[in-house]
Amino acid sequence: MRDMKLATGVPDEQVVATAVNGAATVTLAAPGPRNQWLIQAITISMSGDPTADAIFTINTDTAGANTLIERIDFPRAACAPYNSRGAYKGAVGANVVCSLTALGASVRGTVTVRAMKVPAQSI
Repeated sequence: MRDMKLATGVPDEQVVATAVNGAATVTLAAPGPRNQWLIQAITISMSGDPTADAIFTINTDTAGANTLIERIDFPRAACAPYNSRGAYKGAVGANVVCSLTALGASVRGTVTVRAMKVPAQSI
């Protein structure tokens, strides 16, 4: 398999969002009409146990139509940090939004997303 970064010449981007008792949301702006986002890694961490079940979602937004790419449910029990090395791709020319729901009073949620813009035909 060829190296995508060398094949496209597009650098990686890493975006971090954090929130206390609020949604931690990362938004990757539309990469252009013939490109799409390829998410290479996601890390989710919590400063404590969530007071209710937490939900992490990855959505792509094409012309106002929001499409769910992935959903991960975290029970309210103790949560270890979550790391994903799976590849998720957004729709061509569309925003990608990664969001972790509020975790409860004084619990900090952090979402880190590593992604790159790639030409649509390369993946």
